[in-house]
Amino acid sequence: MQVFDTEDICRGRRIDYWNELASDSLVPMRISARGDGCRFQGRLWSEQLGAVTVVGAKSSPVIIQRASIDVSRAHQRMFLLSVAEEGNYLVRRRRDEFTVKAGDLFLSDSTEFGECIHGGCSVIVFVFPEDLIKAHLPIVDDVLSLVVSGSRGVGAVASDMVRAIGRNLRFGLVPAAAEHLCAGLLNVTAAAFSECLPATQPCAVTSGARRVQILRYVDAHLTEGDLTIANAALAFGLSDRYVRSLFEGNGETLSSYIQRRRLEGSARQLRDPLCGLRTVSTIAFDWGFNSLASYDRAFKARFDVSPGEYRVRSAMQPASVVLSGSD
Repeated sequence: MQVFDTEDICRGRRIDYWNELASDSLVPMRISARGDGCRFQGRLWSEQLGAVTVVGAKSSPVIIQRASIDVSRAHQRMFLLSVAEEGNYLVRRRRDEFTVKAGDLFLSDSTEFGECIHGGCSVIVFVFPEDLIKAHLPIVDDVLSLVVSGSRGVGAVASDMVRAIGRNLRFGLVPAAAEHLCAGLLNVTAAAFSECLPATQPCAVTSGARRVQILRYVDAHLTEGDLTIANAALAFGLSDRYVRSLFEGNGETLSSYIQRRRLEGSARQLRDPLCGLRTVSTIAFDWGFNSLASYDRAFKARFDVSPGEYRVRSAMQPASVVLSGSD
């Protein structure tokens, strides 16, 4: 774990140092002190959880801004899940203004403009690659800037989990544990934000919401060998043609989505030591593949190696390498 503190920095350079530190650890931003910058104090730690960067930051009152020049400096799109341990903060986005309270979950991304103001705050931030978070929360673009209460329901479970992981990362994690923990957090986070959708989006009306319903159905039935577009359409009283049309122009057909999610699920088990005694064929069939030959071809097309070779290589690689190349 890397730990940085302004205590050892010249008072006149502290806020500049904090700017550089926060921008390198999270996303490009500009930070100004509220009050005398020479009295500014801040402490930041950073740790990797597989392909996810986890950052904890505590500082004196500041104003954080992200303008077009800051967004243009981001090399790739990343999603930030934030939970404040202490203190509230005000967020301004376009014409919207809202307060995020301690314990609440807030999701943003590296392409957004805006401003954040706080009077002294301690926050934990999980930085997710786009492909990883969308594998668990396909509707992530629909819940950006949505605040989920951390005091009740699934939001409270997700909030507690974020803070518990932050408190315990300093003890270190073995690769398999890191991967399970990351997947568990993503699943709980997806549940927390999905739970809020009915209040923001009438699911029976929009095609986007219908896609969400179908993807949820597919994810719940991935391990069933007879999962098809026809079955998914039938579950919602829709035609095959209509269901296919919902996913046209979205960069991935429903058939491709089903195969990708199955391959990713089987890959997780292949690199999981807890599944070390299960054969490749058993894992393939458990993830809905009806032919070992077709599974081998599909797996090699996605990961450039056979399932057996992938399992051997994964056992010799650290979690960050395995995760970043798989999901």
